[in-house]
Amino acid sequence: MKAKMRFTTISALLVVTAIAVMGQTQLQPYRLTDREVESILRGVENQADTFRKDLRTALNKSRFNGSRREDDINAFVKEFDRDANTLRDHFNGHKSTSSDVESVLNRAAEIDRFMSRNALTPEVHNSWNTLRSDLEQLAQVYNVTWRWDAPVAVGIPVAGVPFRIDDKEAGRILNNLEHASDRFHSSLDASLDRSRLDGTAREDNVNAFVKDFYKETKMLRDHFNDHKSTSADVQSVLERAARIDQFMQRRQLSPRAQEDWAAVRASLDDLARAYGVTWGWTNALAAPASDEPVLAVIADSGSTNSPAYKISLGRGGHADIATSKGLGTGYVPAALAERFFADLAAAMPLAQLPLGQPCYKSSSFRGSVHIDFGTQRSPDLGCATGARVEVLRQDINDIRLALNVR
Repeated sequence: MKAKMRFTTISALLVVTAIAVMGQTQLQPYRLTDREVESILRGVENQADTFRKDLRTALNKSRFNGSRREDDINAFVKEFDRDANTLRDHFNGHKSTSSDVESVLNRAAEIDRFMSRNALTPEVHNSWNTLRSDLEQLAQVYNVTWRWDAPVAVGIPVAGVPFRIDDKEAGRILNNLEHASDRFHSSLDASLDRSRLDGTAREDNVNAFVKDFYKETKMLRDHFNDHKSTSADVQSVLERAARIDQFMQRRQLSPRAQEDWAAVRASLDDLARAYGVTWGWTNALAAPASDEPVLAVIADSGSTNSPAYKISLGRGGHADIATSKGLGTGYVPAALAERFFADLAAAMPLAQLPLGQPCYKSSSFRGSVHIDFGTQRSPDLGCATGARVEVLRQDINDIRLALNVR
């Protein structure tokens, strides 16, 4: 009986882990490298060859041999091969598009209808099912929405980027952004030192914005180098840049600083297009709607080594603090509060933040940390994973330090 219970527990944990991995895959769509896309495309081509051979054998043994139906399916396969060859040629020329993949899928749909309506050999049906799976993977790579029961391929358009950006071009865009950011940082420092903002809280705020921007850009670079960069990474960079942009629009600094920031913006626009992120600088950080929460609650249940606390933080930086020592109030820097609420917005919906492996904690680290934001509640941030979670953890740590909550 105990053995059976252990087996059931292990099975349940495996299911939970599988669900977590599936959820993480959906929330963190990594940008595939040229080599990975090449591997998927080659897999489609090889499986198509296998299917073609099995189909020929099956048709020769069937009642369709020499009939109009055989001519029809052979015509479908010929059109599929033609469009698959076009996709391959465009990929080799670094000009493959979602419309190329849509054409391949629409041809495949004609074959699929024939295969589903006619019983042939088990071998050819197995070959086709495998090819279908490979084609579904190809659709995901090119952001094409596809269903076999309603075969209408719909690509997700990326304005200004007709072709899939290859590794070399993506790396060039990121290098340009880093060089432009370095030039802007230098000219901004020089301009602030000569302005009436020197030594003021406004200077501290923009420096904090720039620091956050550099941190997110470095995270994007690290993920790119590890072949794990995502549109979410780029979105975080853009959100940090929007704060700097608002500052630059409101403050007349030196012409050099303004020109250098314009160059950064241009590189960021290229980056957004490369990752398919819809972005506009106008109202990029618009004021929250009247029904949007203005208060976030950070609650730590505590553990053997750390006391429990609850921080109710407003958008302006005002905080109500509850600890074992009693109630209190405090303020965090406006830049930190703004960063935290921007990170919360980027992480929505909080309930869908990905979980890692089943989370076991010793008695010393048994506490849980949650964020409540309006009707949203995060999972335990001690068990959740991913770039968004790491950013929120860092924000919470900075907020605790600012409020002297230890």
